[in-house]
Amino acid sequence: MIDEKIVSEAIIESYTEKLLNCLELDVAVCGAGPSGLVASCYLARAGLKTAVFERKLSIGGGMWRDSMSANATFGSYRMGPIFGGMLLSGRKVAELIIERNKTEKSRVERGQ
Repeated sequence: MIDEKIVSEAIIESYTEKLLNCLELDVAVCGAGPSGLVASCYLARAGLKTAVFERKLSIGGGMWRDSMSANATFGSYRMGPIFGGMLLSGRKVAELIIERNKTEKSRVERGQ
């Protein structure tokens, strides 16, 4: 017979461990719009501990508004130049943060 107390303790311990692990971040991205999502993706791929915070219940930001989706259609979704620019700006922000992080790490290693 499975002891409910043991199972409950294991679930709580696992959740608590994951929660405590999330308290220390390298980067906190505010906003889960196109730029924020692209930036957080590149930052995480570069090995930085990254979290995205969004105030709304859904991600995507302005890409769901018609003003962001003029011109081209891909499948059932439309994507325009503004949206494409948001993706590029997210990547650029990530590249700048990654470069700054490398610079900071090298300073620490040199003892400056």
